[in-house]
Amino acid sequence: MTTIELKNKIISQIEKSNNIHLLKELHHMLNIEESEPYELNEYQKSVVEEARLDILKGNTYSNDEVKEKVKGWLKE
Repeated sequence: MTTIELKNKIISQIEKSNNIHLLKELHHMLNIEESEPYELNEYQKSVVEEARLDILKGNTYSNDEVKEKVKGWLKE
């Protein structure tokens, strides 16, 4: 699907929709690009830093390992 085809499909779906929540969310999403960059609060910054340190220490999982963990959780 080309960019133009995708845009036209989305526009068509928007025009048919009466879902105010969906339309508000789309409006919000489209306006994010025009607004200032998102600022993280101190807690979010600390969690990101903690994650970066985990990566540096090798405390990570492969994609396959994560898939297996999720399968296990879903069976519980």
